[in-house]
Amino acid sequence: MKKTRRVKVILSSLIISFMIMSMVLGQVSATSSQLISKVTTTDKVIALTFDDGSDGGNAEAILAILASYNVKATFFVTGQGAQHHPDIIKKMAAAGHPLGNHSYSHPYFTQISASQMVSELQQTETIIKNLTGKSTIPYFRPPYGAYNSTVLQVVGDAGYTKTIYWTIDTIDWSGVSTAAITSKVLDNATPGAIVLMHTGDGATNTKNALPTIITTLRSRGYQFVTVPELVNHTYSTSTTPPISDATIDTWPTLKYGSVGTAVKQLQQMLTYYKFQLVVDGIFGPKTLSAVKAFQTSRGIAADGIVGPITRSKLKTGTTTTTPTTTTAPVSNATIDTWPTLKYGSVGTAVKQLQQMLTYYKFPLVADGVFGPKTLSAVKAFQTSRGIAADGIVGPITRSKLKT
Repeated sequence: MKKTRRVKVILSSLIISFMIMSMVLGQVSATSSQLISKVTTTDKVIALTFDDGSDGGNAEAILAILASYNVKATFFVTGQGAQHHPDIIKKMAAAGHPLGNHSYSHPYFTQISASQMVSELQQTETIIKNLTGKSTIPYFRPPYGAYNSTVLQVVGDAGYTKTIYWTIDTIDWSGVSTAAITSKVLDNATPGAIVLMHTGDGATNTKNALPTIITTLRSRGYQFVTVPELVNHTYSTSTTPPISDATIDTWPTLKYGSVGTAVKQLQQMLTYYKFQLVVDGIFGPKTLSAVKAFQTSRGIAADGIVGPITRSKLKTGTTTTTPTTTTAPVSNATIDTWPTLKYGSVGTAVKQLQQMLTYYKFPLVADGVFGPKTLSAVKAFQTSRGIAADGIVGPITRSKLKT
């Protein structure tokens, strides 16, 4: 009898121990950091991210470009970098760019202890918080992209429940060319993608690639979002323009210093095109910057003045470079037969070029004469496709015109 009671006690103890262990393991699993390299979505959104290491040599130039195009990115900062260039970190935060934790000294997290990982995270969090008043939690990017289950467990327990990897690695830190960075992003861009770039001295061409990346992706209908917006789906997906084309036609010429209803409507349209603005009806510095960025993205003179040309680009019937019909007017095989076309060219091939440009919403009269309007449309199309805007229709431009 005593033996039976003893067995029951032992079994009860084992069951209780098992339940406790299960609860503990369940709690640990629940706090493991989620590895995110891409977000599944059909929305045309993409996140630019920059790792800011110890030197941050190109950070200021990158910030200036992002500001000029009204793009928000996400910066993953090291503690040593923040100590090296604190004013730049402050500028990142002040400009509205979210900051993530990239460790203190950039070690391989797979090669250090759990306590060292926590120390690396805590040091950087303290430095960033003291500089900006903002926390890096819950976003972490592992140095060198090195992680394993232990790393995800430890950083998750430390509050970093989102480990942000990437979809597109530009390898810009190695000094690759502007063209290589640009093509890597444009050729691999997909909805929900995360792009990895760097701010350090080694990434000499990142700042040069950004304008084409931004303008081309926008011309393809992409919206730039931050990592928090991407993973939490807090971006806007509205597709209904706030102002009609007919109303846009009634605007006077708008420029710096203008005020009133038309300016308010302009600000609404710029926000619709993802150049976020406060709709206050005052054409001040931020509206000027947004107008110039919009003009650049549409391949027209960035003079900051909203006249007939800019108004036409703001209309919802003339801004997209994506065909609205499924039947192209000229076949790919025919495009392959074209000679090199340029200013002054005339004939059937030019007429077909004009038809294709109209198909891509760069409206032209198909008169077969390569004049100033066709030249302007060709350059705008080339800009929208991320290639040299030289106005010459050779093999590269022909390939981009094919459907």
